[in-house]
Amino acid sequence: MSQKKIALSMRQLYGLYSYKSSMIGLENLGDPSDNWDIVETIGKGTYGKVYRVTNKKNGSQAAVKVLDPINHSSHSNRDVDEEIEAEYSILRSLSNHPNVVKFHGMFYKSDNSSGGQLWLVLELCNGGSVTELIKGLTVRGQRLQESVISYILYSALLGLQHLHNNRIIHRDVKGNNILLTTEGGVKLVDFGVSAQLTSARLRRNTSVGTPFWMAPEVIACEQQYDSSYDARCDVWSLGITAIELADGDPPLAEMHPVKALFKIPRNPPPKLRNPDQWCRSFNHFISQRTETETWKKQIFYQKIRSAPFCLSVPSTFIGVNLPPELSVLSKSTRCLIKDFEARPSVTHLLEHPFIKQAHGKDVALRQQLAVLIREQQEAGCRTRTIRHKRFNTRKTLVFESSPDDDLVHLEFLDEELIIGHLQKRYDELQVYTYVGDILIALNPFQNLSIYSPQFSKLYHGVKRADNPPHIFATADAAYQGMVTFCKDQCIIISGESGAGKTESAHLIVQHLTFLGKANNRTLREKILQVNPLVEAFGNACTAINDNSSRFGKYLEMKFTPTGAVIGAKISEYLLEKSRVIKQAAGEKNFHIFYYIYAGLYHQNKLKTYRLPDGTPPRYIDSQQCRVMQDIVSGKLYKEQFDAIQECFRNIGFTEEEVTSVYRILSAILNTGNIEFAAITSQHQTDKSEVPNSESLENAASLLSIGPEELQEALTSQCVVTRGETIVRTNTVDKATDVRDAMSKALYGRLFSWIVNRINSLLQPDVNVCAAESCMNVGILDIFGFENFKKNSFEQLCINIANEQIQFYFNQHIFALEQMEYQSEGVDASLVEYEDNRPILDMFLQKPMGLLSLLDEESRFPQATDQTLVDKFEDNLRCKYFWIPKRMELCFGIQHYAGKVMYNVNGFLEKNRDTLPADIVVVLRTSENKLLQQLFSSPLTKTGNLATSRARVTAASRSLPPQLGSGRTKSPKYLLKVDTMEMMRHPEETTNMRRQTVASYFRYSLMDLLSKMVVGQPHFVRCIKPNDDRQALRFCDERVTVQLRYTGILETVNIRRQGYSHRIPIEDFVNRYYCLAFRAHQMPEKSRENAVAILDRAKLQNWVMGHTKVFLKYYHVEQLNLLLREVIARVVVMQAYTKGWLAARRYRKQKERRNRGAIVIQSAWRGYVARQSLKQIKKEREEAAMRIQSVYRGHRVRHDHGPQRDICPPQAGGKTTNEGHTSSLLCLRSNFAVFIQNSRASTLHHQLQTGSDLIPPDSERDCF
Repeated sequence: MSQKKIALSMRQLYGLYSYKSSMIGLENLGDPSDNWDIVETIGKGTYGKVYRVTNKKNGSQAAVKVLDPINHSSHSNRDVDEEIEAEYSILRSLSNHPNVVKFHGMFYKSDNSSGGQLWLVLELCNGGSVTELIKGLTVRGQRLQESVISYILYSALLGLQHLHNNRIIHRDVKGNNILLTTEGGVKLVDFGVSAQLTSARLRRNTSVGTPFWMAPEVIACEQQYDSSYDARCDVWSLGITAIELADGDPPLAEMHPVKALFKIPRNPPPKLRNPDQWCRSFNHFISQRTETETWKKQIFYQKIRSAPFCLSVPSTFIGVNLPPELSVLSKSTRCLIKDFEARPSVTHLLEHPFIKQAHGKDVALRQQLAVLIREQQEAGCRTRTIRHKRFNTRKTLVFESSPDDDLVHLEFLDEELIIGHLQKRYDELQVYTYVGDILIALNPFQNLSIYSPQFSKLYHGVKRADNPPHIFATADAAYQGMVTFCKDQCIIISGESGAGKTESAHLIVQHLTFLGKANNRTLREKILQVNPLVEAFGNACTAINDNSSRFGKYLEMKFTPTGAVIGAKISEYLLEKSRVIKQAAGEKNFHIFYYIYAGLYHQNKLKTYRLPDGTPPRYIDSQQCRVMQDIVSGKLYKEQFDAIQECFRNIGFTEEEVTSVYRILSAILNTGNIEFAAITSQHQTDKSEVPNSESLENAASLLSIGPEELQEALTSQCVVTRGETIVRTNTVDKATDVRDAMSKALYGRLFSWIVNRINSLLQPDVNVCAAESCMNVGILDIFGFENFKKNSFEQLCINIANEQIQFYFNQHIFALEQMEYQSEGVDASLVEYEDNRPILDMFLQKPMGLLSLLDEESRFPQATDQTLVDKFEDNLRCKYFWIPKRMELCFGIQHYAGKVMYNVNGFLEKNRDTLPADIVVVLRTSENKLLQQLFSSPLTKTGNLATSRARVTAASRSLPPQLGSGRTKSPKYLLKVDTMEMMRHPEETTNMRRQTVASYFRYSLMDLLSKMVVGQPHFVRCIKPNDDRQALRFCDERVTVQLRYTGILETVNIRRQGYSHRIPIEDFVNRYYCLAFRAHQMPEKSRENAVAILDRAKLQNWVMGHTKVFLKYYHVEQLNLLLREVIARVVVMQAYTKGWLAARRYRKQKERRNRGAIVIQSAWRGYVARQSLKQIKKEREEAAMRIQSVYRGHRVRHDHGPQRDICPPQAGGKTTNEGHTSSLLCLRSNFAVFIQNSRASTLHHQLQTGSDLIPPDSERDCF
């Protein structure tokens, strides 16, 4: 290599990193191509891919981590360089330990275009990570043994001890960074964020690591600048890894990483998910709060027992003995202690009993681990694990888009190239592909792990090009369109039967429920339970699809303008009721019949519902399907029955309603077992009877009607002519037809009632709807195009419906778009496409359309299937219809999806769908309230049960009082009255004068289209890759046919050339003006301002029409992202403003509180002072009065005492000496009284003050 090239490469590499590396001498690194050859890609690291390489000299294998060029800012590049240097330093000096991955060297590969690559060549660990091992075991329903977990943790602790002894903190210990060799070795890897300490006592304060494994003190460093940590943060991460080895995931793994960082410091230390399933020592090694508190008490009791005064006390009195393996613990040795100062070191953990059980057994445990690794590799269960990235990394899934995600972006395009791209993606399990804003979905015929909640988070309000194509992306586009444009949306899922439409609809509902998270969690659960319940009643197993929809379903999910889901509504169309009584070879009845029979069988309740034991009922009995064997030996039907019961409960059905549903279903099964026999009469009239009345009685009992009334309604019919009632007997064939007609009517009306009941339970709250205008996202899941060996009237209706859906697709994608281009003066190339309007006219136009001719022929009593074929041949003269030669009762139709041959046998009878009035009347007299409702409510124009019962049926009004309720004893009178009334109200019954199935079908199509045209459509085209329902099998011919008739090639061209979004100029300016103008300015809604907005958004290839702005499908996405950025900035400003206002309000309130506190304090001090002054004045007044009293007494005694004791001589008094003696005695007496009063006063003062003063001895001796 020349010096010039080396210098250029070095400058490019130095441009990659922001400063010159002080440790990595790039000039001295060798070229990896001299020694190593890349074999394959084995993974992806943080900064590049990981490859398996082979040494050219000795043939040894290794793993190389290639550090790709990174075009970031200088600051981020400096971080990358520091991580590379840290890992290089540690690997170079410390990889000589058996539990640290070996380092083979670093190399530099120059590349003039990209700036060169650094190669880190490491030891190859073929066993994968311990995370992959535990995930594989979980898939197989197993788990790691405690001894193996102990060995893995013991080995990891030895590796960490080696690092810590050399003053290295790993800081990213987790399962993905503990690799295994095929021999059972355990290796620590990934030292990019490790910290090197200059002293063992130093600490770090940088918050780095993987969120779920980060220690609380490490997280605290992000917000608290005075926080720090030491090597014991690795002990916390190892404890989380121990939980990962036991439970399969770290704690809080279901949360977003940022939310987990918020929870970890605030939550108590985590513990095992099921602690009782693991030993005490393992629980104690991690952190088991309840057991730990008990063990601490036991240690305390143990110390008490060792005291001399407790030697004689029984241990049972003091406390329970410690477990033997924990009795030696003198200090806490748990990993998950939030106070890292009290957390043990790695050296202390190596002495834990759980870890010590691996001491001396490492050879045997290593061999045992090697066996597990080998078994997993042989079973092919090495699952693709989710590698959680480090802190500050938002996306947690390795899921990348590629340039061929959208066929519109391909430079050269033809049919063969499209097939090639789809096959390549299908082989890589990329089953979704975009065609502009249309999604192609190939049925994988296997379960894929791309529908978890983590993927739902990935497809939430992000740019479509950021992620690979996905059904969630289409759901998110509809949701965002509804919220952004305040317009209803419609998702149309189309494709052949077995292409995966029903599963796609289920996934869309799942993601929309996730996006529209409402405050009512119960509502979200109800919506998710709707599809399984309705599919159990409306889906069946056919020859080409095990879960084929046998009805059309339009689910409307209702949202508030802010995007919160508040309810749902189902519209059902054209249930294939004839499947109840008869199925084609290799097909089955509706799922619910097998579920209920299996569930009642395993619950021993068959007798309760009068179902036969041992032999399944005739309606579900099939020798080809072996129903009874599947019910007895398998668990699938029973599990599905339990799931359906759970759906009923969660949605809100009452126990009484569910029981009534089960009784009606059981009655239908018993009705199918009713057999008829002919009776010979004198008048040679054909009559019929029920020879074995057991099934008849069972059905009547379950329907809560009389068996005699039911038998009479099945074997005879009443006709009222000119006021006279004529009873006609039915032949065996006629009675069989009446029995089957009753079964079909029971099931059809029950299905409609279930749908109506679901709608009533999921309807939005009236208050919410009144306060906010609800918006809808509709999902259409309708039966796919069908072409069997024998196609009958049901297939004709199904294929006409698919023709209508295809016509709607063509109109939206091609015809309407081109018409709008022309009216707006936009120059766009017209794309040729196959218009199926003529074939729809052949089916639906009046009066000469196929359905009109069928209805006309159905009104003639003497018409036959042959006369119907003749009428078709005479009136339908077009290239899409023909009568084949040498085939009786057949005709062919050239559909948009191909040619289909129809067998006309039974067309007229199926179209009439006659239910005798006698059956309706008898069922109306049932004591079962639900059954009464089914046959008292009228039918809508689409043939479904009406939701309102505002109009009471004439029959119930006409009943005499004694027949108004309960079981009747005179059915003939009842039949006579009700038949006359029903003739006046044919829409409430199913007699000859009511609408036909074809008319119901016509109205159903009209109703469906009226719902679809309201919303903005989103198309999902489901493709069936093969007819054998095998995974990873791609049949070119089958896929090509489907792509042709769905118009994918034309769609690619028009999506490439055309403009899928056409927004009126006023709406465009009103919606996006803040991208080019100030928020407080409302610009004029003109073409110039619209152009200014587009220029400011830096969009290209747009066109301005006369009144609308024409945008590509990706333009609106870019505009919405820019608009969301502006809104986000506004939200931030609002948040700051609200914070400032709140802070100002707080300061003012605080000032008012301070002033108030001062006022209160001043008033209180004044009050206290006034009270003290009053007390002082009172005491002073009392003292003054006491002094005055004593002084006055003293003065009086002093002034008048001697005169009172001395008597004058003239009064016969005593002598002078006697008077002197008397005065002396008086003075002594007064003095004694004075002394006694003084002592009493002193004692009283001592009692009040608590003084211990004692009068002096001189005072005691004065007496």
